[in-house]
Amino acid sequence: MGEKISHKLSLSPLQTANFLKAIAEKNIKMIHVSKGYKKRTILKEDIFNVIADWHHFAILSLIETKNFRSDHKWMAMRLGISVVEVNFAIQRLLKLKMITNKNGKYKLSKESFSTSEDVESRALQKSHKQSLEQSIASLEEVPVKLRDISSITMAIDLSKLKKAKKEIREFRKRIANIMESGNQTEVYNLNIQLIPITKAIE
Repeated sequence: MGEKISHKLSLSPLQTANFLKAIAEKNIKMIHVSKGYKKRTILKEDIFNVIADWHHFAILSLIETKNFRSDHKWMAMRLGISVVEVNFAIQRLLKLKMITNKNGKYKLSKESFSTSEDVESRALQKSHKQSLEQSIASLEEVPVKLRDISSITMAIDLSKLKKAKKEIREFRKRIANIMESGNQTEVYNLNIQLIPITKAIE
């Protein structure tokens, strides 16, 4: 059964092996959480590994936009990807029950999705790299009035890093509450990086 699902999800041999192992360990599940803003479903690592490419989550958000069309060609044009990529992504999202297809209309199965935090993950690293690449591309491709990219360099007290991370997460929630209300017509990505510039010297 697991092999049939992995085939339908178009997984690589390595992804298939990990997927089957996860099923054997009964590790394929989702945890529903609510932290004071839009209810989100935390994806287990094994599931996220299957849909780590950015366009999977972009499709989930696109479904929520006004005048969304359950047309693969239209989705491909809106996201700037191929119809083939949309086809495979939709198949995976349907098989993982993250979306439903009722009378040819795609709907979200759950309201929103998230990943675990502060956990080392190759899949998450891949996803973050893609988001950063999109940000770099937007510098030349997207007008300033339609984006915001800023940074600040500072000397910090490392003992306050945990508090800073908490503040960043709360900020993300506040921005999501603001931007996800009202007339939703576009899909945006909010990236926040807090990284060290100095190298540790032993």
